[in-house]
Amino acid sequence: MPVRAQIKAIGGYSAHADQAKLLEWVGHIKGVKNVFTVQGEAEISLALALKIRDTFNIHAEVPQAGNVIEL
Repeated sequence: MPVRAQIKAIGGYSAHADQAKLLEWVGHIKGVKNVFTVQGEAEISLALALKIRDTFNIHAEVPQAGNVIEL
């Protein structure tokens, strides 16, 4: 099955301390449908995912180890 996904990684950011910059970065991406926050402690990653969802109306979640996600 062909995979048409791209993984974008940005280094040097903290989900807690740099939340405003990460939100700005997500806000500039056109056509994004899903965001998975995987950096930092679970509480902070969840807070970032909720902020993305509430701010941009984009599906955002913190995947757990072993989760299978269909896109």
